[in-house]
Amino acid sequence: MNFKDPDIGAFREMWKKRAAARGTYTLAEQRTYFDSEMGAVPIAPGCTLQTLTLAGVPAELIQHSGAVAGKILLYLHGGGYVFGSIRSHRHLVSRYAVAASVAAVHLDYRLAPEHPYPAQLEDAEKAYKQLLAEDYANSYFGGRRVRRRQSRRGIVTKTPRPRRAPAGRSVPAYSLARHDDDQRVI
Repeated sequence: MNFKDPDIGAFREMWKKRAAARGTYTLAEQRTYFDSEMGAVPIAPGCTLQTLTLAGVPAELIQHSGAVAGKILLYLHGGGYVFGSIRSHRHLVSRYAVAASVAAVHLDYRLAPEHPYPAQLEDAEKAYKQLLAEDYANSYFGGRRVRRRQSRRGIVTKTPRPRRAPAGRSVPAYSLARHDDDQRVI
């Protein structure tokens, strides 16, 4: 296949070879490999990183000078609740933060199979509630403003019993979904 940018074709070929090699790795080896590969990608220019904990969940805050005060993106990385980390996705989250003109927080939520579902959702919910308590009423959950669907799909489609927003609380902007009773759920 011909691509307008020759780097795309070269990248695809490189990725095919690496993917074939990873097929023989254990889950732990795949995680390490993915973190080292993706962690090598630099964050967006002008961004700074700060390690923190939100309600006991390891997290990272990404800030930049163009961020609108009082707004924050809470990003949950993809990987089927089994794969991915702060390190593997920080470059991506930094670019979403810049594109959306917000600061961003992403979580190092617990992964399965060591921590079976719904541990990941519980971590996300605890972190979100802490952000609300810190007065981030305009939080974006999963990347609505930058059109990211990866995390939203995981939360919405893998949640057997939807969680309703507490009375008087704002619902995360991108985790809204319609359910059988046609009410908004998180």
